[in-house]
Amino acid sequence: MIAAHRPDRRSGRLLVVDTHRTMRHLPRAELGMLLAPGDLVVGNDAATLPASLWGTHVPSGKAIEIRLAGWLSPPDPTRFVALAFGSGDHRTRTEDRPAPPPLSPGDYFQFGRLEASIERLLDHPRLLQLRFHSNGAAVFAGLAQHGRPI
Repeated sequence: MIAAHRPDRRSGRLLVVDTHRTMRHLPRAELGMLLAPGDLVVGNDAATLPASLWGTHVPSGKAIEIRLAGWLSPPDPTRFVALAFGSGDHRTRTEDRPAPPPLSPGDYFQFGRLEASIERLLDHPRLLQLRFHSNGAAVFAGLAQHGRPI
């Protein structure tokens, strides 16, 4: 369960890193006591997912990497905006990665037991709208099993 789905928002925790690089966790309610004039606060509410999926572009049979860029609607965890890449991996500079196989709306992807299809192509050759063919719980389980952090 991600923090955004917790019913008790007061149970949030802070990761505090001081100038000596000492780390500690505190209740979120103590944030104000840590601040002084001129301090910088960096917040992360991204609810990061294991967002790089390696699989097969079913129509071509070619390997593909799909990176989930964001939910289309947080209440529906089956639909994402995503980026498609051809061969290579995270060690290859993004701009040096080859294009994915030709993509069309309706194309299927297979990521282990997790299946998805392209709902539509967006404003860039690698950018697409993706729908997983499972319920939300199965999507999260599939992402946990087959996804890699980016």
